[in-house]
This record gives sequence, structure tokens and C-alpha cells, in this order.
Amino acid sequence: MAYPPGTSHDDKNSEGIDNVQGHSLLVEDCYIHDIATTGVYFKGGAMNCIIQRTKVERCGNSGILLGFDTSPEYFNLETNPDYYENINGTVRNCLVIDTNYEGIGLYASKDAHVYNNTLVNVGKNGVHSAIYLGVATQDWDENAKRPPNINPSIYNNIVKQSKGVNNLMVAIRYSQDLGGLSGLSGKANIDNNLYYIDGEHALFIDSRPAYETEKITLKDWANHIDGDKLSFEEDPLLDSEYRQIKNSPCIDKGKNIPSFEDDFDKKTRDSKFDIGCYEF
Repeated sequence: MAYPPGTSHDDKNSEGIDNVQGHSLLVEDCYIHDIATTGVYFKGGAMNCIIQRTKVERCGNSGILLGFDTSPEYFNLETNPDYYENINGTVRNCLVIDTNYEGIGLYASKDAHVYNNTLVNVGKNGVHSAIYLGVATQDWDENAKRPPNINPSIYNNIVKQSKGVNNLMVAIRYSQDLGGLSGLSGKANIDNNLYYIDGEHALFIDSRPAYETEKITLKDWANHIDGDKLSFEEDPLLDSEYRQIKNSPCIDKGKNIPSFEDDFDKKTRDSKFDIGCYEF
């Protein structure tokens, strides 16, 4: 059962879908809303899971997570000896609205795919960014490995924030705990995204010691991360249902992703993908 955030119940662990090491789970065409904590997450070594064409709205914590933080006894170390929280997970054609923490987050993930999603007014409490590369502590167990995210692909996403909502679009976390925990190892494959906050500049941050930045603009971020070169900061021109209207800068500006061809409405995408969960 879903409860509106703030109602009188135990809100410490009340998720929409909580998948621990359930492989090849497909979540599609769902409306997940008024969740006390997190809308959906696939963690504990969950492999090859997909969430697509799904609306996640009004979450007390996060919207959609690939990975998070799992107790070590739930991992299968024969198939996942490095304790990855999520392997080959996909979030595509999803609409995430009104979350207190990140709209989409990656935690100890390997080969995550984040394509053509639309995020609106997410990360409202300012702790996390709209798209967040976090770290897992895995119960602080001495044998757990707590790997960083590796080889994420983040393309064709819209982040649209109202004035006064969090303007931190993408963040890579680093924690000093347990000898140092990093939200990313190696390169992030990230591009063709649109970032917008009404009346303010989109900002980005990398907290890893070897790459540490202050909050920086998209131009500086693109140089820093060696990605997001084709991403831009502009009003996406969306209607009340977050579909592009005529003359939207999102139209035909996406990267074609060969693994799928539809949008949120199951409409076939044009030969040149649009940015966001809808195809104009």
C-alpha cells in the first residue's frame, strides 16, 4: 500500500518496489505514487532489470534507483563477487516528479543505462542532485567491497526544476568513510541531456578527491567530465503533462539508442530521437 508522505505510519522503510537480487525484473507501464520513501529500486546484486514507461510521483525519498545499500548476507558472491548493488540495469522512458531526494540515482552499479527520462522538481531537500551517483556502505561490513559506479550511460534526459528547487543537476559523491568511497570509477558516458531551472543556472559537482570541484556550470562540467558536450541549458517547453510543445529545443536533439525505439506512450520514436520520455 502507498501512503502520502508525512502520514502517520513508519516511514523509515516503505518503498513502492523493493527488489533485492531479483534478476530480470521488468517494471513497465505503471503509476507509482505517494510513496513514503523510495518509488522503485533494484539492489543487492539485481541483474538485467528494466523499468520503462512508468510514472513515479511524490516520493518522500528517491524516485528510481539502480542499486542502493544492501546487507552483505543478501549477495550471491558466486555471480557477483565484487558486491555490485546493480548490474546492467535500465531506466528508460520514465517520468519522475516531486521527490525529496534524487529523481534517478546510481549506487554501486555496473553498466547502468539511464535513457530518455523526464525529471521534474526532484531533489527538493537539496541533499542530492537530480541525477545522483552515490555510494553504498553495505552495513559497514568488513568483508563487503562497496564498489563505485562503473560504466554508466546517461543520455537524452530532461531535468526541469521550478525556481527555488534544487539546481544541482548531477553530482558524484565521495565519502571519507571506510577508507574512502567513490560514486564513480572511470568515465561516465553522459550526453544529449537538457538541464533547466527557472531563473537560475544549472550546477554540477564532483566530490572525488582526485577530481574535486566546487559547484560548476554546465560548460565547466562538460570539460571536467569529458561528456555532456551536446547537452544544454534551456527551457524544454513542456505542456502540463510534460510533453514537448511545438518549437521545443528537445525535438531531434537526442542520441539514438539502438536497444529501444518507443517512448512513454509506446509511440515509435522518429529516426532522430527527441530528449525526454516523450517523442514529439
